[in-house]
Amino acid sequence: PYTECSALTALDKADCACTRAAAAHGLRKSPTHQFYAWLSANTKNAICRMQGIASPCSASVIAPWFNTTGQTFVNNLSGFTTTTISSAVRFDETGIESGVVALVWTGTTTLGTWGGAAESCDEWTLTTSPSGVLGDRGSNSAPWTNNGTAASCASPQHVYCLAAP
Repeated sequence: PYTECSALTALDKADCACTRAAAAHGLRKSPTHQFYAWLSANTKNAICRMQGIASPCSASVIAPWFNTTGQTFVNNLSGFTTTTISSAVRFDETGIESGVVALVWTGTTTLGTWGGAAESCDEWTLTTSPSGVLGDRGSNSAPWTNNGTAASCASPQHVYCLAAP
């Protein structure tokens, strides 16, 4: 059973939405298979969230992550912070490359860590200001998580949803 996503806040709401989307498209392997939004907030780095734990975390976890077309994205947790990833995470939960705009919210540095409140829409609680850092879902290099630009928190963007191994 799912917690109602709207009753949650910030990162938990994003994780809930990711898990629901995965379940609706047959990507969830079991009732305990959790999906996480690749978003960072204070003391909640995206790199650690992929293990379902808070900071600090170990970059030595070996488990491949795949995109929805079955291509290997990274081979292990440290792969999230390399300058080149195996393949871009450019497909949505249905396996389709959706739209021309390739930007996604991350608030995450190339090290997989929180970039600061001003880079994460005040830890994903604001919808109008300040701004949030974007990644490029069409990239298989460092810009996949941080392309060096930010957008107004009022602008709609996609998020990466990744499953814990």
